Amino acid sequence: MPGWNDCSIYEDDCRKGKCIHRSVKAVTVPQRIMDIVTDNGIPFRVVYENRVYRSGAIAEKPTVAFYDARYDFDAHGQFVSDYDRESLLERRRGYGMDLQGDVPNWYIDAGSMDLVLRWLTHLVTGEER
Repeated sequence: MPGWNDCSIYEDDCRKGKCIHRSVKAVTVPQRIMDIVTDNGIPFRVVYENRVYRSGAIAEKPTVAFYDARYDFDAHGQFVSDYDRESLLERRRGYGMDLQGDVPNWYIDAGSMDLVLRWLTHLVTGEER
């Protein structure tokens, strides 16, 4: 089963370049950026954009990526995780989100997560106009 990063090396169609993952039409969105600082003082950059796979294909749906802004690994910081836009919009408000369980600092507290969800809702509403 393919993951977010690329097609699967275990599926024949993916290895041969004939899988549906490369032929899916993407919904393109302009990149949007939001910076937040969590309750425990960790700065995160949140980026709403189209996920580009290593193969160069674009994800079918826009994603929301979280970066730890303390580190200088790329233009946004150290990549932590990304999520499908709809998955985040379905989350209940008032709850934090663990971005990676084995790294305690990579946790978005409830207040910061609510800010991200309001920002994302605003962006999506603007796209639908």
